[in-house]
Amino acid sequence: MTKYQCVVCEKDIPEVHGPFEKDWEGMWNGGIVDKIAAGYGSKIDGDMFVIAICDECVIEKNLKWVGNYMERGMTKFEIPKFAKTKITK
Repeated sequence: MTKYQCVVCEKDIPEVHGPFEKDWEGMWNGGIVDKIAAGYGSKIDGDMFVIAICDECVIEKNLKWVGNYMERGMTKFEIPKFAKTKITK
């Protein structure tokens, strides 16, 4: 079973089930694991990495909430309570 550590607090984020062809795919217990890519202007332009962050650090570090891929048509009035004051245009 694959697991990653949160980039902020180093808490383990274990995979719920797997393995998958790409080790960042799948469902994760208590966090987010995904691929990110450096864009133009970065010193590492074009490079891709896997990043992991636990649920607690997502909330604590005030990451910008931009939607929910499982809920089409959500409005800012339906967003999670922890994010309501954190939405910026």
